[in-house]
Amino acid sequence: MTHLLLILSLAACTKKASDADAQFESQVRESSLMSEKVNDEGLVEQRIDMNGDARADVFNYYREGADDGPRRMVRKETDLNMDGRVDVRSWFEDTGSLEKEELDGDFDGRVDWVDHYRSGKRA
Repeated sequence: MTHLLLILSLAACTKKASDADAQFESQVRESSLMSEKVNDEGLVEQRIDMNGDARADVFNYYREGADDGPRRMVRKETDLNMDGRVDVRSWFEDTGSLEKEELDGDFDGRVDWVDHYRSGKRA
Protein backbone atom coordinates (compact mmCIF):
# COMPACT_ATOMS: atom_id res chain seq x y z
CA MET A 1 0.00 0.00 0.00
CA THR A 2 2.84 2.38 0.86
CA HIS A 3 4.41 1.79 -2.55
CA LEU A 4 1.14 2.57 -4.29
CA LEU A 5 0.82 5.89 -2.43
CA LEU A 6 4.40 6.76 -3.33
CA ILE A 7 3.78 6.01 -7.01
CA LEU A 8 0.59 8.09 -7.03
CA SER A 9 2.40 10.98 -5.33
CA LEU A 10 5.21 10.87 -7.87
CA ALA A 11 2.72 10.80 -10.73
CA ALA A 12 0.96 13.87 -9.31
CA CYS A 13 4.29 15.74 -9.00
CA THR A 14 5.22 14.83 -12.56
CA LYS A 15 1.87 16.12 -13.81
CA LYS A 16 2.33 19.42 -11.93
CA ALA A 17 5.83 19.83 -13.34
CA SER A 18 4.66 19.11 -16.89
CA ASP A 19 1.76 21.57 -16.48
CA ALA A 20 4.24 24.24 -15.34
CA ASP A 21 6.52 23.42 -18.26
CA ALA A 22 3.61 23.72 -20.71
CA GLN A 23 2.58 27.06 -19.19
CA PHE A 24 6.16 28.37 -19.46
CA GLU A 25 6.45 27.22 -23.09
CA SER A 26 3.14 28.94 -23.84
CA GLN A 27 4.42 32.20 -22.31
CA VAL A 28 7.63 31.97 -24.31
CA ARG A 29 5.63 31.49 -27.52
CA GLU A 30 3.52 34.55 -26.65
CA SER A 31 6.57 36.69 -25.85
CA SER A 32 8.03 38.75 -28.62
CA LEU A 33 11.04 40.90 -29.21
CA MET A 34 9.58 44.36 -29.61
CA SER A 35 12.71 46.29 -30.49
CA GLU A 36 16.46 46.28 -30.43
CA LYS A 37 18.56 49.42 -30.77
CA VAL A 38 21.78 51.02 -29.57
CA ASN A 39 20.95 53.40 -26.71
CA ASP A 40 22.71 56.57 -25.49
CA GLU A 41 25.09 54.48 -23.33
CA GLY A 42 26.29 52.62 -26.44
CA LEU A 43 24.60 49.41 -25.27
CA VAL A 44 22.28 47.28 -27.36
CA GLU A 45 18.88 47.66 -25.70
CA GLN A 46 16.45 44.83 -26.28
CA ARG A 47 12.78 45.21 -25.29
CA ILE A 48 10.65 42.09 -24.84
CA ASP A 49 6.89 41.81 -24.30
CA MET A 50 6.25 38.69 -22.21
CA ASN A 51 2.47 38.82 -21.95
CA GLY A 52 1.35 40.17 -25.32
CA ASP A 53 0.04 43.53 -24.07
CA ALA A 54 2.30 45.53 -26.44
CA ARG A 55 4.35 46.91 -23.48
CA ALA A 56 7.89 45.79 -22.77
CA ASP A 57 8.26 43.72 -19.59
CA VAL A 58 11.94 42.78 -19.94
CA PHE A 59 14.77 45.07 -20.95
CA ASN A 60 18.12 43.46 -21.77
CA TYR A 61 21.25 45.57 -22.20
CA TYR A 62 24.24 44.11 -24.04
CA ARG A 63 27.73 45.29 -24.90
CA GLU A 64 28.82 44.14 -28.32
CA GLY A 65 31.82 41.81 -28.30
CA ALA A 66 35.12 42.91 -29.77
CA ASP A 67 36.04 41.57 -33.21
CA ASP A 68 32.56 40.12 -33.81
CA GLY A 69 32.72 38.19 -30.53
CA PRO A 70 29.54 37.34 -28.64
CA ARG A 71 27.48 39.99 -26.90
CA ARG A 72 27.84 40.30 -23.15
CA MET A 73 24.81 41.10 -21.02
CA VAL A 74 25.53 44.14 -18.88
CA ARG A 75 22.15 44.73 -17.24
CA LYS A 76 18.65 43.25 -17.18
CA GLU A 77 15.52 45.05 -16.00
CA THR A 78 12.27 43.19 -15.39
CA ASP A 79 8.70 44.29 -14.69
CA LEU A 80 7.53 41.30 -12.65
CA ASN A 81 3.90 42.33 -12.09
CA MET A 82 3.55 43.91 -15.54
CA ASP A 83 2.40 47.31 -14.29
CA GLY A 84 4.79 49.25 -16.53
CA ARG A 85 7.46 49.82 -13.85
CA VAL A 86 10.74 47.94 -13.47
CA ASP A 87 10.80 45.82 -10.31
CA VAL A 88 14.21 44.13 -10.61
CA ARG A 89 17.47 45.48 -12.02
CA SER A 90 20.39 43.09 -12.36
CA TRP A 91 23.97 44.00 -13.30
CA PHE A 92 26.45 41.48 -14.65
CA GLU A 93 30.25 41.26 -14.56
CA ASP A 94 32.29 40.83 -17.75
CA THR A 95 32.41 37.10 -16.94
CA GLY A 96 28.62 36.93 -17.05
CA SER A 97 28.28 36.42 -13.29
CA LEU A 98 25.66 38.39 -11.40
CA GLU A 99 27.23 41.43 -9.72
CA LYS A 100 24.32 43.31 -8.13
CA GLU A 101 20.52 43.25 -7.99
CA GLU A 102 18.08 45.95 -6.93
CA LEU A 103 14.58 44.80 -6.03
CA ASP A 104 11.27 46.56 -5.48
CA GLY A 105 9.54 43.90 -3.39
CA ASP A 106 6.30 45.79 -2.76
CA PHE A 107 5.89 47.17 -6.32
CA ASP A 108 5.74 50.83 -5.25
CA GLY A 109 8.40 51.98 -7.72
CA ARG A 110 11.16 52.34 -5.10
CA VAL A 111 14.08 49.99 -4.46
CA ASP A 112 13.54 48.06 -1.21
CA TRP A 113 16.80 46.15 -1.06
CA VAL A 114 20.03 45.58 -2.92
CA ASP A 115 21.90 42.29 -3.12
CA HIS A 116 25.63 42.27 -3.98
CA TYR A 117 27.37 39.23 -5.41
CA ARG A 118 30.94 37.94 -5.58
CA SER A 119 31.71 35.33 -8.21
CA GLY A 120 27.97 34.91 -8.76
CA LYS A 121 27.18 34.23 -5.08
CA ARG A 122 25.31 36.62 -2.83
CA ALA A 123 27.74 38.38 -0.48
